[in-house]
Amino acid sequence: MRKDLAQEKLSRQSGIWVWILFAAMAFLPFLLRLGIDTEVVKHQAVLELYREWRWSKQAAGLQPGSELTFQRVDRLSSHEDFFEAQLQKDFVLKPRSGQAMVRAFFDQDSTLRGRFEVWDRDISEWVSWEGESRLTNNGILFGPWVAIILILLGATFRFSIVFGLAVSLVWASKWNLLEVPGYLWNFVEVNTRELYKRISVGSWSLDDFSRIPEFSVFIWLALSALVLFFVRKKSKQSDLHRFILLSFIFEPIALALTAYFAEWPSDAAWWKVYFGSLCFRFFSLSILFMYFLDRRFVSRFKEIGQRKFSVTNYIALSAPIVFLMCKGWSWLNSVLLVGVGDSLLRMKIFVVGLLLGFVLGSRVFSIWLGALALSLMLPPTKGHWFAASLYGFFFDAVLLGWFMSPFKVFSPVFVQPLPPRQFAVLFLMTWVFGVFLTSVGVNLPITWLLLGLSVWAYIQLNQPRQDFNDYSSASSSL
Repeated sequence: MRKDLAQEKLSRQSGIWVWILFAAMAFLPFLLRLGIDTEVVKHQAVLELYREWRWSKQAAGLQPGSELTFQRVDRLSSHEDFFEAQLQKDFVLKPRSGQAMVRAFFDQDSTLRGRFEVWDRDISEWVSWEGESRLTNNGILFGPWVAIILILLGATFRFSIVFGLAVSLVWASKWNLLEVPGYLWNFVEVNTRELYKRISVGSWSLDDFSRIPEFSVFIWLALSALVLFFVRKKSKQSDLHRFILLSFIFEPIALALTAYFAEWPSDAAWWKVYFGSLCFRFFSLSILFMYFLDRRFVSRFKEIGQRKFSVTNYIALSAPIVFLMCKGWSWLNSVLLVGVGDSLLRMKIFVVGLLLGFVLGSRVFSIWLGALALSLMLPPTKGHWFAASLYGFFFDAVLLGWFMSPFKVFSPVFVQPLPPRQFAVLFLMTWVFGVFLTSVGVNLPITWLLLGLSVWAYIQLNQPRQDFNDYSSASSSL
């Protein structure tokens, strides 16, 4: 009973944030509708079908680097263009190799269906493989949106999270509830088979990146469960500040690893990008600035530090893997790879990082997944300073989204280092004076000066005036 009352009180105190987040998530798909590259969506769907076929038993006879002939069925098909481009990375294509022949057939509506055929010389017939892939869109946000709705209606956090994850899986299964078990099994079976065959034949291509998130999420899930098990065994309650500090330590590690995987240019250094990104942490550094200026914030921070957070919401560990099952990696590709200007790109990176931290509920895995996507799709070809701004906006937004995410293993789930009103005002100031002004070309020192003055002015306006208090006391005594 006491737990339900505490949860109800927490939900009521966090209501303003839930409403703001609800409005943002409801409006965001409309804002991002023009920001999704449909060609990238189709490319990712073809790539997913290709990799399922590549490691299936029907294509087991095709050795990497061998010669084969690709027979075009439709010269105007962009799907076949993507398929042929991927074949060129794994095989040597010749018009008449005499070794093997491959052809592909595609059909697209809300999903992409493919049939790939290989000419087998031993049995003198075509061996076919069929599969389908749902085209990614902003429907991937529907599950978290439903979870927020349920929290607003008074449902428990655990039920809301489970129901939101289930809705995401039903969406990925084309709204067919009966297909969800098969969809889950296919995801596990395909990735397990591919990993086993890659280890057997020693085939690890640096051009093959879409499986890295799937493979890494299993490693992250195992390590997270192990760490949380020992934390729970040692103490039923844990200090949240330790996990936040560890997540900051993980940022340069993730950036260094993803830069290695993406093979950045030789003149690009990940450590320069990381240290440069610290200049664009407007939200994090504003909190630090407020810590030194406002003594009330120090007491608030110490109060949160003394407050223990129970590690009980283990079901939230499945949020990252459900996100990837629902084509989350393809969604990141389609959102980030859009021909927009630098100003819109910076602001879009901030919004995507905010959503990623909120939906995944894991700051560590959000950092890893987002850094991998940025390293692969937006390498530092425009200089260290521009790349530093992107990573600074992203890392800062992930922290902000993680604060407000209900998909965390910690309970209570809504955590803000400030009271709700101050938190909203600080976020608004960092967005306007930091992210927006920097994105439109205002010099960084000027933006920091404006942001610092606005934070200082807000603190001064909210401090109780001594003369007013004395006047109030005198009036009451009279």
